[in-house]
Amino acid sequence: MEQLGETLENHLFARDEAFSPSCTYKIGIQILDQIKLIHHAGYTYNDMKLDNIMVGFPKSVRFHEEYLHKIKMIDFGLAQKYIDANGKHIPAVKERFFQGNLIFASQHCFNLLTHSRRDDLISLAYLMLYLIDGDLAYLTKDGNDDQDDNESQFNQAEFQRIKELKNNLTPKDLCESPEALTLLPFIEEVFTYEFDQTPNYDKLREILMRCLAREG
Repeated sequence: MEQLGETLENHLFARDEAFSPSCTYKIGIQILDQIKLIHHAGYTYNDMKLDNIMVGFPKSVRFHEEYLHKIKMIDFGLAQKYIDANGKHIPAVKERFFQGNLIFASQHCFNLLTHSRRDDLISLAYLMLYLIDGDLAYLTKDGNDDQDDNESQFNQAEFQRIKELKNNLTPKDLCESPEALTLLPFIEEVFTYEFDQTPNYDKLREILMRCLAREG
């Protein structure tokens, strides 16, 4: 960990406020590019969260100044192949138990459906909303937002509460501020993807680039 820089979680907590829209878009673009590489390798990531995203390199690394804003995704313990031995997309089945992060896992994961590429992108949408607002719609409904790691999956009541909200909140409902609304086209796009659909990574990147361009 010491060789990979600081976590995005540390950066956010040190700042003690939400990131600016332009910073959020830049982070989103880098993560999207890495998700695309993971998917092209035949895997889904399945564990999007702030402390799995590293920023920069430590000062002990040569030329670290050139990589101050370099984003790296770590921890592939939950990664799964979505292409079988015959080169076919795996089928959608009902899983036995939930795997992932309560805050950033997609509604499909809460419904115990097999992870697919769309779920990584929905998780990215949730992550960007969290960075740009410092909160999420389904964390504020009853004021309970202090469970942010995988251990929280064992709290069945919290799991059911968030599951119900994620299943019912529309993309627009998730955007609780003017800044968050700028991400609505991205969110709406990823929410339309079917289980085995190949995401349009170029379109998603262009959406974020347009957001960044509007920020100047």
